[in-house]
Amino acid sequence: MNDLGALLRQARESMGVTLAQAEQETHIRQAYLQALEENRRDALPDLVYVRGLVTNYSRYLGVDEALAKELLQSTYGRPENESHSIASYQPLSEPLHLPKRGWATALVVLLLVAVIAGLGWWFWPDLKPWRDWLFSGGPARLTQRSLARFTPTQRPESATATFTVAEAATAYALPTTEPMAAQENSGVSEATATVALPTSAALPLPTPTTRPSPTPVVLPTATATRETGIHVNVAITSAAWLRVTADGKIVYEGTLQPGEKKDWVAQQTLEVLSGNAGGTLLTVNGSQPAPMGGPGVVVRKLWLVKGDSIVETTPQP
Repeated sequence: MNDLGALLRQARESMGVTLAQAEQETHIRQAYLQALEENRRDALPDLVYVRGLVTNYSRYLGVDEALAKELLQSTYGRPENESHSIASYQPLSEPLHLPKRGWATALVVLLLVAVIAGLGWWFWPDLKPWRDWLFSGGPARLTQRSLARFTPTQRPESATATFTVAEAATAYALPTTEPMAAQENSGVSEATATVALPTSAALPLPTPTTRPSPTPVVLPTATATRETGIHVNVAITSAAWLRVTADGKIVYEGTLQPGEKKDWVAQQTLEVLSGNAGGTLLTVNGSQPAPMGGPGVVVRKLWLVKGDSIVETTPQP
C-alpha cells in the first residue's frame, strides 16, 4: 500500500475506533487525524511536526513506524530543513574540557595574596632598608638608624658604683662606743660618732625655666538693661477685629486674618480691644503667648505702668 492516509484509516477502522476516540487517547487534534487519513497537506502544520504526529498515531494504531515514515516521505516529500540531519554531525575527536570554576577561584585568591604581599613589602616601614638594598643594585650603605631597627639595643649598665668590702669599710665609719666601765666613769649616756659619706662629683641640675604667667584679660561685663514701657505682640489664629490704643492714641483699628502678627509699644498705657478673643494670642513683654479669651467673645485688655511694674486690667468692653 503506497497511500499513507489509506494505511492509517484502514488500521483505525480495523480497531473499531472513531476519530473522536483516537483524539482522546492520542491527544492529537481530530482535524489533524482526519487530514492525515485524507492526505490533505494544506490542513497540516509543518512537516517536521507532521512527522511526530505520524509516529505517535502509528504507534497507537499498531502500524509499522518505518513504513509510515517512508509513506510520509513519498506522500509529502522531505522537509526543507532536513538537509542537516543528525547523522551529519560528527562527534569531536577530543571532548572539550571547560575550565573548572575552582581554578578560576584559586587564581583570584593567588592574585589577591600577591597584591597584599606587594603592598606590605612596599609600605611596611621596617622593610625600607631591604628595599633600598634591592633597588640600589647591590649592598647599599645602610644607615645606622636603619640597622638599629634590626639589632637589639643594649641597655646601659647601671650607674650604681660597686664597692669592695675594704672600700666600704673605709668609706663608712661605723659608730663606736666606749667600754661600759668608761661610760659609767665618764657619765656619758651614749657615744656619738660621725659617719663619713663618700663624696662624689655632684651633677649640675637643670635650671627650671619659668613660663611667663598669662596676663589676665578683663572682659567687659554686660550691663543688664531693664526693658521700659509696654511691649505687646499679637498673633492671629482666626479672623479678629482689633482696636489698639497706645498712650491714649489709637494706633490700629481693623480686621486681621489668620497668620498675621503685629507689635505695639507704649510708655504708660496700652489697650487692646478684640472682637474674637479666642483667635487673638497676646505676648506681653516676652511672656508666654495666651489667648485673650473665648472664641467669638469681645474682650478688652489694659496695661498700666506703675513704677517698676506693669499692671494688667480687664475692663468691660
